[in-house]
Amino acid sequence: MGLQLGIAFSFARDPLGGGVRFSSERLARYGHAEVTVFRDDNGDGRRSFDEELLPDVRVEAGLRSDDTITNAEGRAVLDQLRPNVPVLVG
Repeated sequence: MGLQLGIAFSFARDPLGGGVRFSSERLARYGHAEVTVFRDDNGDGRRSFDEELLPDVRVEAGLRSDDTITNAEGRAVLDQLRPNVPVLVG
């Protein structure tokens, strides 16, 4: 009788909260994007100190089908992006 057990995971710096984050995905093979969602009241495309951060907003990149929701600070990380390939984030 025998037993074999395999465990695979990746870890990297957590861009949202600092420290370390763990994932079952291969983080070194793919890129990621850290996004901040805010209400652009003056329309300049940059966040001013008085512009509201938006929590609980669904963000996506390219053809990814999973739901990524912004946290309380309006920030989210989109994983599994192909390296060196432009992608539309919405």
